[in-house]
Amino acid sequence: ERVPAFAGAWVLKTIKYYRLMTFSGYVVTFCGLVLSLRPGLYKYQIGNTVWTVGVLGLVVWQIQGTTELIFSGLVWFMLPCGLVVANDCWAYFCGVAAGRKLIKAPFLALSPNKTWEGFIGGFICTAIWGWWYADVISRSEWLVCPQRNMDPFAHLDCNPDPLFQVQQIPLPSSDFALFHISAKPFQLHAFVLSVFASVVAPFGGFLASAIKRAYNIKDFDSLIPGHGGFMDRMDCQFLMLLCTNVHYKTFVQAHGFLGHQDILGIIRGMAPAARDAFLTKLFSEFNCSASCG
Repeated sequence: ERVPAFAGAWVLKTIKYYRLMTFSGYVVTFCGLVLSLRPGLYKYQIGNTVWTVGVLGLVVWQIQGTTELIFSGLVWFMLPCGLVVANDCWAYFCGVAAGRKLIKAPFLALSPNKTWEGFIGGFICTAIWGWWYADVISRSEWLVCPQRNMDPFAHLDCNPDPLFQVQQIPLPSSDFALFHISAKPFQLHAFVLSVFASVVAPFGGFLASAIKRAYNIKDFDSLIPGHGGFMDRMDCQFLMLLCTNVHYKTFVQAHGFLGHQDILGIIRGMAPAARDAFLTKLFSEFNCSASCG
């Protein structure tokens, strides 16, 4: 119990009011906005408000499942972030090496410096790199073990899920197997996500380019010199994290399945009185005394 008792008790008492507190903050902000409107500045203020709400909605909606990915195992956070960085690098290298030498047609008017060779080469190299990268990061228990509680100093120790163990995988499916490969199922998930990181995620960068051209600016900021600011590093990450969360909930943790470790974590987090009442009810439900056979 590394978290102070008073802090844990305060969290347990107040967490049920988080929706009310969030709504109250929204109401105060909304009323403050209306009261701040000034004649002659209506269009400017409302325009800025729409932009702010739109950007907040886009960012928050896309990364809402990131915390869940981290608690499910750091590999599910490191994988999408690494794939985006890898695709950015591979596309650059392939574009510099073979750009406009094989395909003369322009790639995209929004980003005239990008080439078909960079896009296609980045896709192939990212898929290969993602297969290797998934194998490497899934070897560490500290990365694959889920975090079951809010303890920031918890020691992560678990039996790795079969998802991270080498096995014979039928392809294209178990019902219609044409051949088998020896690999970790996690590597197949990484391959699928690498396709998205190479084909779809870059559209986040294309949108960012369109916004900069619309406002005639070269970079969003100068926080990272030579890289266009912090937002230029995150334009593809948001969409990639959203895709990974959807993929994880659909194909890995389908239908919100909870394992016994998840249930034990929930029980451990209950208040002592509530835990005792729950266990008494549980034993009564299954006609158990000291143990259930």
